[in-house]
Amino acid sequence: MGLVAEAKYRVLLDKGILDVLTPEVWPGTNERFGRFVRWLARRFDRPALPDKMVESFQTPIETILKQVDENHPLIGLAFSQAIYELRVNLPEHEYPPYNLNLLMMCKQDSLSIEEADAIEYVFKAILNNLNSADIHLDPEKRFITDEQISLAEHRATRPLFLEYHTYKGEEIEGAEPFGRS
Repeated sequence: MGLVAEAKYRVLLDKGILDVLTPEVWPGTNERFGRFVRWLARRFDRPALPDKMVESFQTPIETILKQVDENHPLIGLAFSQAIYELRVNLPEHEYPPYNLNLLMMCKQDSLSIEEADAIEYVFKAILNNLNSADIHLDPEKRFITDEQISLAEHRATRPLFLEYHTYKGEEIEGAEPFGRS
């Protein structure tokens, strides 16, 4: 099951109207609510990455994840079930080469064999498809949970914004997005 939030639509409301509205009950768990709140808040405080880093790091990762979803949907599904966020350190300078560390945030401590294999597959695809002249990615695959990440490491990294790769499933919780019937 997945909650769909159409990030490309904005609605402006007079704050006074909120006093007379009764919100629906959140359709998921408290943990999913917290993740949704963080996702929504990040839309307004995204760190500015150098254009060259977006071009040589973030865009290739988006392409890789899209290709995995299209060509190997079971791997894409297993990866998405295990990993909820990719984090990366901000570069020390505006121009390449960038020395980067990729951190994969896991939903839980234990992984199924399929999830572990999917993480390995995606990480190798990332390593093999980045331009090594622009990106020096630490080859150590790192994945941890919220409970395992230190505050220092959390502060030193930023999430990659890959929301378009998060919906996996058949059922939609909540309101249907515009244009869907």
